[in-house]
Amino acid sequence: MIYSDFGNYLIQLVRPLYADCPIAKLDLDNQIFALDSTTVSVSINLFTWAEGKYSRGAVKMHNLIDLRDSIPELIFITDGKYHDSNALDVINFYAGVIYSMDKAYVDLEA
Repeated sequence: MIYSDFGNYLIQLVRPLYADCPIAKLDLDNQIFALDSTTVSVSINLFTWAEGKYSRGAVKMHNLIDLRDSIPELIFITDGKYHDSNALDVINFYAGVIYSMDKAYVDLEA
């Protein structure tokens, strides 16, 4: 928990320093966020909470990164079975902001 708090402190400290940085070769006034996740295989014997597919262990890290400064807006960690589309329930969306994500975030059953 101490690393999470320290990381959030550092993010809040440096984000204002890069707030007005332009994105190279792109002329937009809007903020642009990229949403993605990565899955890391782990031992189910050591990480009993981290269930993945096919009875293997997995940890998934979800990131929402501001493309102007490459600093994360949001990072959260789940087990491997957590579907990417569920991450949309955790994110606070802002008006006038462009969000880029892949098709894994589409939930056709909702």
